[in-house]
Amino acid sequence: MTTAAPDSATRPARRRGFGDVLDDIRARADSEADKGRRFERLVKRFLQQDALYAQTYANVWLWSEWPGNEGRGDTGIDIVAELASGAGLAAVQCKFYAPNAYVDKGEVDKFLSPSGKEGFVERLIVATTSNWSRNALDSLGGQQIPVTLLGPRDFEGSSIDCAAFRLDEP
Repeated sequence: MTTAAPDSATRPARRRGFGDVLDDIRARADSEADKGRRFERLVKRFLQQDALYAQTYANVWLWSEWPGNEGRGDTGIDIVAELASGAGLAAVQCKFYAPNAYVDKGEVDKFLSPSGKEGFVERLIVATTSNWSRNALDSLGGQQIPVTLLGPRDFEGSSIDCAAFRLDEP
């Protein structure tokens, strides 16, 4: 007796993951700058909705929305988050790269200088790759203001339901 393999209509649907959301950004963006802006908005929502980060930060702003930016344009900080503890602010940089790309020291340095200023007590770099050059990692170590890296594994382990996540909603 032989049985037919189940067709796609009877197979359970593959769970939508964070990688699928990133693929949506890549497909919809019309330029590298647009990819970056979309990713920044995604990270803002992630920090507001993920169970861990929603408890960590009381407010999360894109740089352009943050009341303390004093009208300055892009300085290397993409997002500012107010710690729920009231201890200060976290500076966040978003790196939207291909999964196999490397983050080099020059990219890290563009963030370390502006985020090392008064008012920032934490730093977070959010990247779509887990590949960091040795020099980039070395420059992050021993910083007066600690730097946390958030990458693809952190997204996949998040409490956020990616199936309900929509890029076209504010």
